[in-house]
Amino acid sequence: MDLIPFLIFKTESGQVEFAQWRTQAGDAALAVFQDRAKAETFIQVSSLGEAWMVMQPALPMLQSIFKAMIQAGVLFAVLDPDEKSARTVYNLAEVVAAAESWFSTNNGKK
Repeated sequence: MDLIPFLIFKTESGQVEFAQWRTQAGDAALAVFQDRAKAETFIQVSSLGEAWMVMQPALPMLQSIFKAMIQAGVLFAVLDPDEKSARTVYNLAEVVAAAESWFSTNNGKK
């Protein structure tokens, strides 16, 4: 089963910002969620506010978001974080490389 995660974002002054979480080492990480309910709960427990929304981007957009996060210096993603912990920490560069390899091998067909 492939995971197409939900992301939390807001748009302000024409710029998109995605919800982040700090790893134990203090690194910024993109917060990704297995389902909409977990993302909505994160908004509430993190007191992000009404401007934040949940989306499930299509794979090409998700890959673009991951690349943009890497360029912005966010090198990790965390799955289903809460205020204290996250299920899994992913290296975004490895995720992008694996996706590109998969797409080139399968010609983008699923």
